Amino acid sequence: MLFTVKAAADETVAATERLDDGFGVINDISEFTPPSPDAAAPIEEAQVTLRELGLSDVVRVVAEATSAVTENAFQRRSRAAGYAGKTASTVAEAEQKLA
Repeated sequence: MLFTVKAAADETVAATERLDDGFGVINDISEFTPPSPDAAAPIEEAQVTLRELGLSDVVRVVAEATSAVTENAFQRRSRAAGYAGKTASTVAEAEQKLA
C-alpha cells in the first residue's frame, strides 16, 4: 500500500475533526525526508485546516538527521497558517512541552 503525503494529511484532518477546540498535536518528523514540491500543498492545506478546527499547539519531534529544509518548511507553513510549532528531540520531550 502506497501511503502518500495527501493520504497522511487527510487522515490527520479526519482524526482531529472529533477533537474539542484547543487540541495539541505532536508531529514526529524525525525521519521525514523533504518531499517533492507537489507534496507541500497537502501539508499546507492540512495545517490551515487544523488551525481552523481549533489547533492550539504543535510540537515537532526532530532528530539530528532531520533536514533543516524539512524543519524550516514545516515552521514556515505553520506560521502562514497562524501558529508557530515548538521542537523536541523525543516524543517524551514533546509530550512534556505539549502539556
